[in-house]
Amino acid sequence: MEKTLPQSFMGPSMFGRVTVSVLLKSVIACLAAAVVIILALGAWDSWGRLTVATRIAAVTNASGELFRALHNLRLDRTGTFRDLVTERQLTAVNPQVKANRDAEMPALRAAVEALKSVDFPDRDKVVSDLAAATDKLDALQRESAEAMLKPKAQRRAGLAQDYFKHVTAMMENGEALSARLSRYVKLQEPFVDQLLGLKQLAWDLRNAGGDASLLISGPLGGQKMQADPLGKLAAIAARMNTVWTTLTETATGLPLPPEFGTAMQKVRTDLFAQPYIELRAKVVRDMVETGKTTYTAETWLSETTPKLATALAVAELALDTAEAHATKNRSHALLMLAVQSALLIGAILVAAALMVLVSRRVTSPLATIQSAMLKLAGGDMSAEASFPGRSDEIGKLASAMHTFKHGMIEADRMRSEQKEAEV
Repeated sequence: MEKTLPQSFMGPSMFGRVTVSVLLKSVIACLAAAVVIILALGAWDSWGRLTVATRIAAVTNASGELFRALHNLRLDRTGTFRDLVTERQLTAVNPQVKANRDAEMPALRAAVEALKSVDFPDRDKVVSDLAAATDKLDALQRESAEAMLKPKAQRRAGLAQDYFKHVTAMMENGEALSARLSRYVKLQEPFVDQLLGLKQLAWDLRNAGGDASLLISGPLGGQKMQADPLGKLAAIAARMNTVWTTLTETATGLPLPPEFGTAMQKVRTDLFAQPYIELRAKVVRDMVETGKTTYTAETWLSETTPKLATALAVAELALDTAEAHATKNRSHALLMLAVQSALLIGAILVAAALMVLVSRRVTSPLATIQSAMLKLAGGDMSAEASFPGRSDEIGKLASAMHTFKHGMIEADRMRSEQKEAEV
């Protein structure tokens, strides 16, 4: 028995009703959409990378300014307190104190500005508080600079303690803020995380060394000697060794600049030099046993400050490397975003141009030829579809229509002549 095919197989299919114009434009639109989506995803990824790189660059910049302020604040605190409690009337501000202040104030102002570009919770309050604390420090510095040049009896009572407490609070807030900034970009760029970790370890090492030095410079500068200074010195030395071991292990294998290795070697030969360690212990022991030492606060600081500065150099190099790496990543991300955005715009323009080209070179001529053929079929011999200079398929179709038209005209002429001959 003969099977009957379904109607859908007997009549024209759905695709048979799709025009060439729709088919061509659909193909171009699909290909263009695929390319645009791929490029748009790439641009979006580059935008994300640029956002992260910009955030990290802002954080490393702000962290660097805070760090430059912090270590100068520590030295300023010690020197200012010493000069305010001394019985001596100074003729000028101590050059070391002045140098610390000249470095810390611009760094604090720069940190305030840098923090404005870092988007983190309570940023406006943090920036406002830091700016207010910096303004107060500026006022205290002016007051203390004038007080140092007066006899001790004419200095405001409690000024030394106020300065010490305010700087201590600023240091604590600065360290907390630095830690907060590090957490803000944590896990977003592993190398930067490691560099910020190195910076913190080097800063902890310098602080521990500073605490050991303070056991000597504090009493020499007018502060009360701490209880059990020898026991505290031993504990600080153990802490320094632990931090140093962690610092060297963390730095091992990282792609750090040669200067970093040189700075690490300087710490090893200066801050951890056996003669310096023995001298520090001897001075503390002499102060405990006899209450005397050949050092003054100034001479001891001149002995210990350069050694503590070696740890600062390591921290600064880690920060500089992090900032340079973040800046490089940001520049690369910005370049990739610009390239991919240009490619995306180019793809859209090319797709639009292809649509116009197909319309003008294919679909519109085909419609013209179709209209002319329908006119010819209706007996209108004035129909024209001429595309001079085109030798492609459209030109050949127009030429074929032209031949067909002339054939129809010639046939009409012959029929007319035959009718006349019959009459």
